[in-house]
Amino acid sequence: MEKYKAPYIVTTISSWRVKKAKGATVARVGHLFMKEMMRKKKANLGMERSGHYYFKDFFYCDSGIFAAAQVINFVAQLNKGIGEYVEALPKFYQMPETNFKIGNSKKMEQKIKKIKDLYKSQAIIISENDGLLMEFGDWWLSLRLSNSENLLRLNMEAENKKVLDLQYKKTSALLSK
Repeated sequence: MEKYKAPYIVTTISSWRVKKAKGATVARVGHLFMKEMMRKKKANLGMERSGHYYFKDFFYCDSGIFAAAQVINFVAQLNKGIGEYVEALPKFYQMPETNFKIGNSKKMEQKIKKIKDLYKSQAIIISENDGLLMEFGDWWLSLRLSNSENLLRLNMEAENKKVLDLQYKKTSALLSK
């Protein structure tokens, strides 16, 4: 597993667990952007939250079988059980990606602007590299237009389940209006 250390590529909607790890570079969601960034950064590994794993050794292509083999090799080298290993990782809570049918892309962009304007004074980081990503002290949200459908996609994560539930309820209510 040594060859899969940094640098590696993740996406804007990846968990803080991987985005904040040493050597992570963030790319836009989608295989085209992932492969492009991997080549640019000479990364050995790229990961998307959707379960796509890209390997330099596999021509920068996605392979579930190749990924499964690497995970099996990694687990075989652990000096503890996989459950114990996972339990020791930092805890973050995520909502499943939520899709909103808002109409055309202009209306969706207006919704994104509305959310940005509402939260911008509280945000620590604001990125518009792939839609809108806003990070706060203990939670983040991502709003982006789908690459393949006429949908607005919301992703959220927090260090605390109550914070996540509250922010999700508030944000999804604004998007549903």
